[in-house]
Amino acid sequence: MKERVSDKTEIRLGISLIGTPYYIDVACRRFFMECQLPAISRKAYPAVRTVASGCYEYRVGTFLKLECPKSYIEDIYQVALYDTLPQCVL
Repeated sequence: MKERVSDKTEIRLGISLIGTPYYIDVACRRFFMECQLPAISRKAYPAVRTVASGCYEYRVGTFLKLECPKSYIEDIYQVALYDTLPQCVL
């Protein structure tokens, strides 16, 4: 997904919910909606994922590209997993 806030543009990894304007931002673990407003715009693009030298490359045509290490999603969600486990001392 491509997000523009003011003059800053960022390419982020997201999961689109087909048939809706909604998507899940993988890093934020939140739902967002595509929008086009003067202060902010969010647009989801379907990407093709390939493996390139130890990382995943997400590419949309020739104009958008995002590279993430293979452990990117695991690194994000592993923290959430351990935060939800019960704490106990043996």
